[in-house]
Amino acid sequence: MPFFSLLLPYRNRDLLRLERCLASLRAQSFEDFELVLVDYGSEKNLAVQVAELCRAYPFVSLIYNDSEGRFWNRSHALNTGLRAAKADFIVTLDVDMIYAPHFLRVLQQHVKPRTLLFYGCYYLPENFTAYAQLHEQDWAHLRQSDAAALGIFTVPRSDIHAIGGFDEYFRVWGVEDLDMRTRLVAAGLQNERLPLEKAPVFHQWHPASDVRDNMPTDWKQKMLDYYHAKTFPKDINNPYPQWGEIYQARPALSFKDAKPNYQPQFPLEASLMEWTKRWSDLKTGEYLFLKQEIALFETKNSKLGPYMAKANKLLAKAKISYRLTDLETNRRGQALSFYEVRDAMFYFAHYYQEQILDYYWEQKDNFLCFLAVKA
Repeated sequence: MPFFSLLLPYRNRDLLRLERCLASLRAQSFEDFELVLVDYGSEKNLAVQVAELCRAYPFVSLIYNDSEGRFWNRSHALNTGLRAAKADFIVTLDVDMIYAPHFLRVLQQHVKPRTLLFYGCYYLPENFTAYAQLHEQDWAHLRQSDAAALGIFTVPRSDIHAIGGFDEYFRVWGVEDLDMRTRLVAAGLQNERLPLEKAPVFHQWHPASDVRDNMPTDWKQKMLDYYHAKTFPKDINNPYPQWGEIYQARPALSFKDAKPNYQPQFPLEASLMEWTKRWSDLKTGEYLFLKQEIALFETKNSKLGPYMAKANKLLAKAKISYRLTDLETNRRGQALSFYEVRDAMFYFAHYYQEQILDYYWEQKDNFLCFLAVKA
């Protein structure tokens, strides 16, 4: 049985980034570890490439959890790996990280029973290319992660199993790490941090994600509200008894190439009433399916509309979040934005999750695909 089980959640990230991470682990001076890499529903062609890459690293155990078209859920991905882990100590990883060759050796010297040990990272600059000389350079000038960074740590496997792993309510964005820390400390574990200079870890640069594109309005606050509503010790244990499950059947994937049977219309409130009415009339196994380009603003009765639409496309290409609003269109009551529809469908998937057998979600630019199968 290995000393460490490293858990690495992954989905649709570039292969070079992943390869740098894996190569740094292959170079470790402490070799008594396994790596459980959970591919959480990458697109099928990329998943094949990931599997091929992993074959070059004998210490990697690859699990593909077919969550394609479901919201990113780091908690679920880590829990899937946790179910398969064998070692006495769990180490959570991030695909952006590159580990110094002595990282695991130092970590092994600092782990203790009943202790949650966090580690941090140095942030590499955008223009960094000297990866071959990375461990020979002076790191003092690099920005460091702070105490609020709680996503990467090591902990005894028995302790994290005792509380049922990560709470899978947290999805799309954060808070699962803060929740885990709070629950483990409430369960009696000590909370410590490994000095970064003793075991350097380097974060590969990537552009900041556009929050508005990745999640609906107020989603961060909803995750925080759920966390702050917990009380301890009552809420130490994971409320999801099937945590870490591997999806065995995905009916939504078999329907996603069918013809859509719903199209949103202005006003949004009436459209949502129609959606929920039709949903309530569905039988088990039937579905509602939205799939279309949704213009930022309807322009068919507006003289200014076509010009606004062209301007908005140029702003989008330039990655400028500001959009021009056609006031004439708004006055005539015909404006229905992409984000309104996206957010409405997102929150439907959230609030009606117990009635949804399976779903498929795809979003890019002003394109939205959402298919929900009735439980």
